[in-house]
Amino acid sequence: QMLLSNFTLLYVEDEESTIELVEDFLKFEVKELYIAKDGQEGLALYNEFKPDIILSDIQMPVMDGLEMSTIIKKEGYPYAFNTNACSTCEGRCCTGESGYIYVSKNEIFKIAELLDLSVNDFAVEYLFKKDYKYSIKERVYNGSHECVFYDRDTNGCKIYKERPSQCMTFPFWDYYKTRVDELKEECPGIIDG
Repeated sequence: QMLLSNFTLLYVEDEESTIELVEDFLKFEVKELYIAKDGQEGLALYNEFKPDIILSDIQMPVMDGLEMSTIIKKEGYPYAFNTNACSTCEGRCCTGESGYIYVSKNEIFKIAELLDLSVNDFAVEYLFKKDYKYSIKERVYNGSHECVFYDRDTNGCKIYKERPSQCMTFPFWDYYKTRVDELKEECPGIIDG
């Protein structure tokens, strides 16, 4: 029989009452218990502590459990990411050099619904086609390019709840695996792994 007392466990759940109930049970059953209230916090704790077991809710705000698990399964990054830094960086990952913010068909439908627009109206207003893909448009502000959904007043994303997976997975992009110094210049949340 396998004993949980030999394992560390990350529990990711957004409902306080469920957290309290499960925490009361698990804290005596596992070697170490880490608790996160959404997938983004869960990812940060995973990168910091590398728990043996992950128990996660699926539907949560900020980042759901499925998205979190997809990112966590990507091994081989020489750095970790502190999500708390997002509130201090003035949207560097949303502004700067011109680039492409690719969106899938499913993401297009979700963002259009969030904005209460038809898919066609959303596409005409906010997307352009690059080869066979669609990308979110940019605007130029003080010589810098920024995503049209970047909100300077709140230093946040106007479509954060349905932002594209390209945005959700930042800074865990293959491009940065060998360019950590470049990434550190852009993102204050990068921690040496």
